[in-house]
Amino acid sequence: MIVNGIFTSFYGIYTIVLSFFWPDMMANNPAFQDGTPEAKMAMEFMPIAFIATGVLCIILALLYVFSGILLIKFRGYKFAFVALIGGMASLMTCYCFPTSLGLLIFGLIVLLDQPVRDAFEAAEAGVSPKDIISRHNAVPRR
Repeated sequence: MIVNGIFTSFYGIYTIVLSFFWPDMMANNPAFQDGTPEAKMAMEFMPIAFIATGVLCIILALLYVFSGILLIKFRGYKFAFVALIGGMASLMTCYCFPTSLGLLIFGLIVLLDQPVRDAFEAAEAGVSPKDIISRHNAVPRR
């Protein structure tokens, strides 16, 4: 989750920066120099859309990073669900959506697994993350 959050933040920053260069890029494009209402709307609306998309991606990135940090410490079980499901808002970017969808599916499979839920319950009861991992490694595998 942390890595996906970092890459999502890169995309958010990129789209915000792109919003400042959009008018100059389109001013040199012959398709936008004819003065049609559609061209004017694209010149005015697209920077706003880029900024909104960038801000959304940065918010999602913060959710992912903070959730990942909490999960390392066996904390924030419910917050992880919020971050995973909230990541579906990246559908409008197309760039972040495939990894967010994969992370949602994998994350739900892992978080809903009974030994993982037991680990989070043990952390709530005050068991240290190191002890939780030691207990998990001591369990024989099938």
